[in-house]
Amino acid sequence: TISGKGTLLAQKEAAKQPKKPLTVQQRQARNKELAAKYREEQLRKAFGRSRDWEPRRRKAQLEQLIAEDEWQDEYEVAPTRKKVSKVTDNVQKLSKKQGSKKKDDLMSKALKNLGA
Repeated sequence: TISGKGTLLAQKEAAKQPKKPLTVQQRQARNKELAAKYREEQLRKAFGRSRDWEPRRRKAQLEQLIAEDEWQDEYEVAPTRKKVSKVTDNVQKLSKKQGSKKKDDLMSKALKNLGA
């Protein structure tokens, strides 16, 4: 060797400080970090693997799984509503039950609305 101190590897080994046992605070800090990593791993494990970069399924694959006659439903998604007026039924019911002045007033109003 040139300087008499040994090789570079020997100098590096000599410069290292010997490992000392961890203090209580250092162990607690280390355990908190490990616990946080473990919790995150378990949480990610519960959700399953990431499918962000996987290719999407093709419709052709779905068409092969479903029979042709079951692919489309012959019925409508939702039936359409029909507007039904029950004014004439109500007028007929009121005309059967006569005798009250309130009913007569209501009947005349209903007949006016039908005519207008």
